[in-house]
Amino acid sequence: MRVNNRWVSLKALETFEVAARHQNLSAAADELGVTRSAISHQIRNLEDTLDTQLFDRTGRRIAVSREAHALLAPLQGALRDISSALRTLDEQQTEGTLTVAMPSSFITLWLAQRLSNFLNLHPTLQFRRALWLPGAQPLDPQTHMAIVFEETHFPGYQVTPLIECQMFPVCAPGYEGLRQTHDVRDLQNSTLIHDDQGEAWSKWFIAAGVPQLDARQNIYAGSNHDAIAIARSGLGFAISDNYYAPQTFLSGDLIQPFSRKLSAKANYYLVSPPQERLSAAEKAFRDWLMEEVALYERFV
Repeated sequence: MRVNNRWVSLKALETFEVAARHQNLSAAADELGVTRSAISHQIRNLEDTLDTQLFDRTGRRIAVSREAHALLAPLQGALRDISSALRTLDEQQTEGTLTVAMPSSFITLWLAQRLSNFLNLHPTLQFRRALWLPGAQPLDPQTHMAIVFEETHFPGYQVTPLIECQMFPVCAPGYEGLRQTHDVRDLQNSTLIHDDQGEAWSKWFIAAGVPQLDARQNIYAGSNHDAIAIARSGLGFAISDNYYAPQTFLSGDLIQPFSRKLSAKANYYLVSPPQERLSAAEKAFRDWLMEEVALYERFV
């Protein structure tokens, strides 16, 4: 924006407001999803443009300077007005495209059965599913939200616990590596199927209080969906959980061969913009998803 023949960056003004609110550049960087040096750069540019020192610095803490106090309150009011106007605009429509990243197994084995309920509520909204790969941080710029497994570090985003599930081994009823005793020692000299690099199995062995056994062979499937498909074909043991497994238990394609007590906890999280930045479509999907999870957990 142009003020008295000077161009003042709106991005820099927003950065100043966030830094002033936190009184800490690192915290401001986390909220905005940028580096601390990027925050410092914006602040310095704004100070040069306004020819005014914006902060008094004492160690890692910062305080708004006496000169900048006259700017802060009107700026916060203006940003609130802009945010309110954008929210009002969003609330009038949930049309457009909502892109949500998630693992293949989540949409195939759980969400697909319920998604039509959400889309019927929002007939003008186009839903796009993107593939979530572990460690894919930060979110792709075209992705609005994500459902992730056991990952919580997403600077600038809100990370909400979605599902706490129990993880346990499964296999096909006729798998040759399963003896009649259904003892965890059956895992010795059997084939273990992984949807990662072995972390899930290690976590299960620790939670079950069982020494990690050497498998005869390992298959690295790359995704939970594929690992379950391989286990269903009778090639070995895979790790599943109480959200995905019930459908295959009912069909008889898989069984849980060991005691239900031998399980490990794991978590899915919903990654979304902060509450004040949620669009109407994002808020609608978040609220609907949380309600579906709560409803499902009543009957698990």
